[in-house]
Amino acid sequence: MFAQWDSINSTISTIQGTALDDTWLPVTDNREVAHSASTHKTIATLASDENSIILTSEIRGIDYETKNRAKRESFLFDSDWTQVPDSPLSDSKKTEWRTYRQALRDITNHSNWPNLKSDDWPLLPS
Repeated sequence: MFAQWDSINSTISTIQGTALDDTWLPVTDNREVAHSASTHKTIATLASDENSIILTSEIRGIDYETKNRAKRESFLFDSDWTQVPDSPLSDSKKTEWRTYRQALRDITNHSNWPNLKSDDWPLLPS
């Protein structure tokens, strides 16, 4: 069993089988704290009924600033093509994409930064 702490919604999710990525940490059933050396995040232990997770120590959530900066960089990279001189876009569409890209650069000024929700991100131009 693996668990993931969502500090934005203050919830814990669990899955059986294989961890989906390094934010999913193993849960032990011997009341010892599961710890990931690679991420230095303590998560939880399995309660005796094996159906719930109990917190046993301070949980350090995902580093949302780093995660969201990487997400922003990915969005910028994926839209680089819109700004090159030989882009097939019209000038008005290039302007829409330029505005979107500027909003991505300014995302760190958002009132929810770094704990952004999906609707905090700028919308892709149509």
